[in-house]
Amino acid sequence: MLKSNLSTTSKKLVFTDELARFGPDQTEAITPEQALAYCSRWAASHSENFVVASVLLPRRLRQDFHNIYAYCRWSDDLADMPDNPQQSLLLLDWWQEALERPPSGQPCHPILIALQQTIQRHNLKLEPFVDLLHAFRQDQHVRRYANDEQLLEYCQHSANPVGRILLQLARAVTPVSLRLSDAVCTGLQLANFCQDMSRDAQQGRIYFPQSRWLEHGVDEAMLLGRQVTPELRSALAQWVSTARRSLLEGWPLIELVPHWMRTDVDLFVRGGLAILQAIEAQQCDVWTTRPQIGKWTQAKLLTTSLVSRNAAPWSESVKQKRLAQLNHHEPESAELRASRRWCAQICRQSKSSFLASFALLDSARRQATCALYAFARITDDLGDNAGPATLRAAQLQELRAQLWQHCDAQIATSLSFPQPTDPEHRPFENGATNLSTLDHRPLDFTSLWPALSNCVQRYQIPVQLLDDIIAGVSMDVQHRQPTDWNELRHYCYHVAAAVGLACTHIWRNAERTSEIPTQAACDCGFAFQLTNILRDIGEDARAGRIYIPQAMFDEYSVDRDAWLTCQPSGNWQAMLEEIAEHANKLYLAGWPTIHILSPRSRRMFSLIWHSYRELLPTLMTNKELLWTTQKLQLHKTQRLGMLTTHALAPLRMLIR
Repeated sequence: MLKSNLSTTSKKLVFTDELARFGPDQTEAITPEQALAYCSRWAASHSENFVVASVLLPRRLRQDFHNIYAYCRWSDDLADMPDNPQQSLLLLDWWQEALERPPSGQPCHPILIALQQTIQRHNLKLEPFVDLLHAFRQDQHVRRYANDEQLLEYCQHSANPVGRILLQLARAVTPVSLRLSDAVCTGLQLANFCQDMSRDAQQGRIYFPQSRWLEHGVDEAMLLGRQVTPELRSALAQWVSTARRSLLEGWPLIELVPHWMRTDVDLFVRGGLAILQAIEAQQCDVWTTRPQIGKWTQAKLLTTSLVSRNAAPWSESVKQKRLAQLNHHEPESAELRASRRWCAQICRQSKSSFLASFALLDSARRQATCALYAFARITDDLGDNAGPATLRAAQLQELRAQLWQHCDAQIATSLSFPQPTDPEHRPFENGATNLSTLDHRPLDFTSLWPALSNCVQRYQIPVQLLDDIIAGVSMDVQHRQPTDWNELRHYCYHVAAAVGLACTHIWRNAERTSEIPTQAACDCGFAFQLTNILRDIGEDARAGRIYIPQAMFDEYSVDRDAWLTCQPSGNWQAMLEEIAEHANKLYLAGWPTIHILSPRSRRMFSLIWHSYRELLPTLMTNKELLWTTQKLQLHKTQRLGMLTTHALAPLRMLIR
């Protein structure tokens, strides 16, 4: 049995033993059954960033995937494990000759015995298998690439053949699917190059094209010496963007392969994007620490892909329309794509518990929801930054003016908004992502507006709802404790219900209904905000804020000054219990909102609804902890379990 997670030296020793047993001088006869078992063990013994032989594949094809993967892995090891390039070339020649040799009853490598079964069963062409060996030979004598064209030609042999083999296996070979598959495989190869720049440099290989060196002021000494310089970081950041574009370009391949293969294709793409994101999270320093994706991220990627797999199959008309778009290359504008990426970055940086649920939405609604969330996040951060209240209020008014200008210019011309006169009172510039500090730069969220205005127009969201969100944050800037439930509900409408109503426009199934249950959606938003208020009473008290009405303080004999010192008096626990009970009734009143949503939006709504509602008992059981700096939330395993349930369970089980 081969062992996994070995050091490089140990792997070489293991491979040397395997080569002595099954190399050019092999004398041991192997049965077909032993060959198949060998391939499965070899596939299982290698840990990869990308899922290879997914357990989600049809059982009838799982062994074939093991056989193909084992061939690719052994070919790679023949090229990399020997220390002598000439020895590697000789071994690769032997390997190709054995691959192309007709079965003759002579002792043969177990992987090739198993692979021949796969090739014959599915009538696969040998060309892509041979192309891989061409790339491995090239690695023995080509250590530099002059430009992108040379490197892409290398990828045509080193990566693209794998995708073409799998398309043959899936019987999904068309001109369009081949082009998209090549884009995915090239993107994965580039992502691997970015991830392994340090490791490749140790072997004297530089895949980073020389034409890009001059562009960023990078020289060979930096790359081989693995110096972490600003120039090298900048160069790698651009290369990461190139890899991401290739992956995104090929992602529509999932629409052109059989349903059983979608999850694996989706995981290939998401795995590559996750590696690129990990590189960016390290400020493009792959030399100090090799970026990897952890088990938690892998679990989230799998859950997201399972959601995609459970989506309703594409109708034939939709497929034909999508194929026409792919063939005629009708991408959205670069400005809109860049804006959506910017919004997604804002969402990721927020680390909100909402983000995992976004994966349950279809792509279009997910992009629109990200834009809306980024707007709400920016608005909230403007209200909460460290500047004086008058400055924050002026900034929110300026944001309000920009909102109408970009999302409803006709109305904007008839409105008048006070503007700050001092240019130093505009703290953010285009693309700023640190929204919690003031650095006296212009308030310019140019990157936000293309995505947000597209969202508003596509889903017919009243701009007034977004204006209401700004008004709610403005209430926090000039905070005062509400006197009664009516004032609290007025506040909750602006900071929560308006967001919920805007989301409902995005998530609704417009083909089935044009009516939005406004009251139910508002009740839901009110329930969410009451839960937030209960969870954050300690944090708000330390910031001098109280959101529970004064009327309740009087009813339960709670002293306001003692509350602000986090040492509440009176019957405050019973007061919180009443608020929780009221919130629970609002949750029930808001649940009918789900019935007008699209199928995948129902999953997201249900996940958020259940997550918030199930938080209430946790808060009420741990009331004393609410005054500490510890923020109570559902346990990570509980959240993952709920996410998995909502990804996989039939809708009829979620909506009762």
